[in-house]
Amino acid sequence: MTTTIVFARGGVDAGSVHSYSTSYAAALAGANFEQTPDATLAYVGQARGSLYHVHQWGTQYSYTAPSTRTAAAAYFLWYADHVTGTGVSRSIEITAYNWGATWGTDNFRTPGQLNQLVNQDGAMVAKIENAHTSGTGRLRAGLEQMSQLSATAALRYILYTGRNRNQLTPSDNEYHRVRTSNTAGTAEDPALFVAETTKHLMDVSLGGQVQLSDGTHVYLIQAATAPDINTISVVWHNGTTASTVHTSPISPGRGGAQTYALCRDASDNLYILNGNPQFPGVLRARGLVKGAGHNWTARDVHNLALPAHEGDIINVAAAWHPQGSGGTIVALVARNAARNTGIQTAYMLLNPAYLLTGSGSAVRASGNAEGLLVDNPAPDGSHNYVNETGTLADLAAAPGSGRGYVICTTKAQVLGDRGAQSVAVYDLNPGGTGFSNTTRLRDTSTGYAAKDADAKSRVLAIDGSQVVTVTADPAADRGVTVVHRQALGTGTVVTLADVRLAAEDITSMPAASVLATSPVWDCIYSPTDNRVWIYYFDQADPRRLMRTHVNLSTGQAGRDQVQVASAVGAAGSTNLAIRVHRGWAAGDRILITVANRTSGGAHSLITVTDLLNWPPTQPTLAPKAAFDATTPATFTWTFNDPNPQDRQSAFQLEIYNVNSGALVHDTGTTTSTVTAYTLPANTLNNGIEYRWRVRTWDDLGEMSPWSAYGTFVTSNSGSLTITDPAVDNDPAIITASYLIAWQVTGTTQDAYRVLARRSDTGAVLVDTGWVTSPATTYLVQGMAAGVEYQIEVTARNAAQVATNTAVRLITPDYASPERPLIAVEPVDDGGYVLVTVINPPSAGDRPTPVGNEIYRRRARSGDPWVLLAEIEPDGTYRDYSAPSGVQLEYMARAGVTG
Repeated sequence: MTTTIVFARGGVDAGSVHSYSTSYAAALAGANFEQTPDATLAYVGQARGSLYHVHQWGTQYSYTAPSTRTAAAAYFLWYADHVTGTGVSRSIEITAYNWGATWGTDNFRTPGQLNQLVNQDGAMVAKIENAHTSGTGRLRAGLEQMSQLSATAALRYILYTGRNRNQLTPSDNEYHRVRTSNTAGTAEDPALFVAETTKHLMDVSLGGQVQLSDGTHVYLIQAATAPDINTISVVWHNGTTASTVHTSPISPGRGGAQTYALCRDASDNLYILNGNPQFPGVLRARGLVKGAGHNWTARDVHNLALPAHEGDIINVAAAWHPQGSGGTIVALVARNAARNTGIQTAYMLLNPAYLLTGSGSAVRASGNAEGLLVDNPAPDGSHNYVNETGTLADLAAAPGSGRGYVICTTKAQVLGDRGAQSVAVYDLNPGGTGFSNTTRLRDTSTGYAAKDADAKSRVLAIDGSQVVTVTADPAADRGVTVVHRQALGTGTVVTLADVRLAAEDITSMPAASVLATSPVWDCIYSPTDNRVWIYYFDQADPRRLMRTHVNLSTGQAGRDQVQVASAVGAAGSTNLAIRVHRGWAAGDRILITVANRTSGGAHSLITVTDLLNWPPTQPTLAPKAAFDATTPATFTWTFNDPNPQDRQSAFQLEIYNVNSGALVHDTGTTTSTVTAYTLPANTLNNGIEYRWRVRTWDDLGEMSPWSAYGTFVTSNSGSLTITDPAVDNDPAIITASYLIAWQVTGTTQDAYRVLARRSDTGAVLVDTGWVTSPATTYLVQGMAAGVEYQIEVTARNAAQVATNTAVRLITPDYASPERPLIAVEPVDDGGYVLVTVINPPSAGDRPTPVGNEIYRRRARSGDPWVLLAEIEPDGTYRDYSAPSGVQLEYMARAGVTG
């Protein structure tokens, strides 16, 4: 808890006294004194009966500023049980006045003395304007002079009415009776509520981080020398290294944890918006022009006037929209508790071009955000405040549109209490000069938050109609609460899902009461997986950075507990805050900035780069052809994952009978990086149509959705045999073309394919492709003589299940003419041997001979043949050179060339 409540004890720390007389002047001067006899009541104001009465009240609060926290806002809270003169306009003024150790009659102040106190710089610390309208119940006064909280002594004040100080004579009773108590700590005791931020290096820039269009990040960092900062820098981070691109002095004072806002436009120009406690009515704005690479040039700071209010700026939320020339920045500005006049929560529409170039006007519009962007319920008492903690307002732009979303705490809440949030939807007009539509919802059932200076609320724009709000509800069964909402065209907002993580048994997540008053959590929306990721530190090991998700597609918590980093910060150090960038996550890289304080008190900012692991998307199935179920069959698919570095770690494949719908085969979760599965033979039956699907898991065990279904059929493949030629390399084949014939058994042929290729080179002579036909012959043409060919024939049935591929070798023999016939007759009386050659007719593609060659050799000698002569076809030859008494052999060879 970072809300300090200091009670004033009646009769000890507070008391009232009044002066009375028949003369008003005498009563003002302190003619007669009387202390309130009932120490449980105090009076402030004037009265007129038989006597004039002037009532003043002294109260003190023993507040000690903690060394590790900074006061961001404070207010006094009293309980008025009676009010008179409600028609008399007056204020209650609270002025610093050290009345000593004991309040008594000598502490009564005359108008002159009151004016003397008021004229001291910073002496009037608070004022309740129009106090006469307050009625009974809670009575609040915002502490305007926050410097009071740095005092080392007890804080002592005097309360009186402005009519008392200005000597305006009462005509009747016009006072407030306020309850005190002798025992501090009850709800109606006078109290000083102080909202404090924990000191760390993001305690004014907790919203100062954006992601650029290339996925790198820019963030704000406060001076690292001490928590009492004096400079703020703009840092670019590429995921591994950081470089400072701009540094400037920080505004004096501190404010709340989100006093500085950082946003960017579509060109990655940057804009810093912040408050300045020296000028509570001024919003400071600076543009940084994007240059080449990751360099920016800072432009001048502009002081832009806000609607009047006495409180300091302690929360700025901003987002850029494309509406208007150069776009428009919508800024929501909250100021701490002060008087109940003016505009505490304002909006401003800024011209980015002015911040970058000085052209045009800086402010397109400004006004009161309450009742427009923030729901404004009736106060529970005279006055209470909207987001005086400085952390419970957030604003986000729907990507690429003029629509935006706002979350903010509402009025009906005391500091430190749990209360409802306001959720709003707005639409900028085309010129960015105002709002064309706003819709507000006061969430009284979900999305509660603790009103604490270290508490957080986040709004995440999903698209032009959907938004997510994230709050840390202190209720034990709620905790971090993620509410998915949709803005309907009717001007209403409906809840799509309400996820309360404290009820989800996430054992590493700190208790709801801890996170409710802590900045040590943050969240991001990832459009790739449509999830909201919540970052936090393990409650058992506060150096262990974790994340868990809510799936917006299902409206359910993932209940995962993903370790992002095991040891953030040195041993013994304390991690005080977490920050991630505003807007969508572009890509899978998230930069988490962590504010750390060592055990010795040294502050630093630690960056952790997280790679979101998105679930795989649907696998893509490869078409599965029909097959014979008596043989093995391989199914393949493509693993798809948004993370390029991921690979498949497991799969599950299911096969269903299409007709019956029955699941007939399920691999279960199978560990494998291979995107294929071989179905064993005889697992399925033939003659059936099936459908199949696959889902996969990635390296980290994230599961994909099921793929779309693929279908296939099973069928007997049958058997194919080449019947002609019946043997390989049949020598009877003497043609360049041959009619191949085959037969198919076991199935009915619906198509065939014939492939002929050379055995030596593999060159394809014929490839018919699939020919739909029952024919079982095919004429292979163009075969070269003397070349071996491999003939492959495959058939398939109507289910497109293929038979075996039959192979036959063919070597056509048609290059030589037919073998001639030869007859040899010795002619003794002629002294020669008559050789007669008969050339048979040419068969097939064999050529017709043009002549014959006649050869001779000694019989059975093995001698070389000797060419004797060349003769015409079907001719004769007389061999006169044949030796006598020797057996001879003759040979004729037909030729195709002359």
